[in-house]
Amino acid sequence: MKLLIVDDSSMIRRIIYNAYEGATFTDIQTASDGILALTVFKQQLPDVVTLDITMPHMDGLAALSKMIEIKPNIVVLVVSALADHHTAIESLSRGAREFICKPFTSDDLQEALNSLLIDMEKRHEEAQPSRSMEHSAITHRVATAASESHHDSRPLEKYSRVDYISGYVEPPKVRRAVPLRKETDPIKRQVSFQDTRNQLMESSSNRTV
Repeated sequence: MKLLIVDDSSMIRRIIYNAYEGATFTDIQTASDGILALTVFKQQLPDVVTLDITMPHMDGLAALSKMIEIKPNIVVLVVSALADHHTAIESLSRGAREFICKPFTSDDLQEALNSLLIDMEKRHEEAQPSRSMEHSAITHRVATAASESHHDSRPLEKYSRVDYISGYVEPPKVRRAVPLRKETDPIKRQVSFQDTRNQLMESSSNRTV
């Protein structure tokens, strides 16, 4: 998992880094302000972010809103010295999952992380049945459409296209071609040719007489 630590204090960044290093995260990045945090966030797309509120250039609440737009399922832990009730409510309403106040201990950080991981696991488990149901529904629709197309006895001009999930479109069914009937039977052609020859001979004989 990837972690992004955002705080304008190098000491706080180091404390959080040391608390989380080697435990769960294989890649940990840091940023000292909101603008730099967004740059790193777009490049790395971390799984978890620890986010300070009061920072230069862009505060944590503005950065939080931008991160949610980029990755809606991002897990954010707000770590702030602003211990007032309004700041906590505002950060949670913008999409943060947890809020802890400075100063904090390593145990506080670990407890907050455990809470985040449990929440992530629950969300993952809840998403699995819905994905399975969606896949079953798609499979059923494709099978139904194919069955109706196979057994339908409507005239050709009334067939409608069946659009599949993959983007393939079933071409309309075409009736078997019927061989063209020859205009003249060979026997009739032979008789006709003989009659014409006799008529020419008879006409030539009359002119000679």
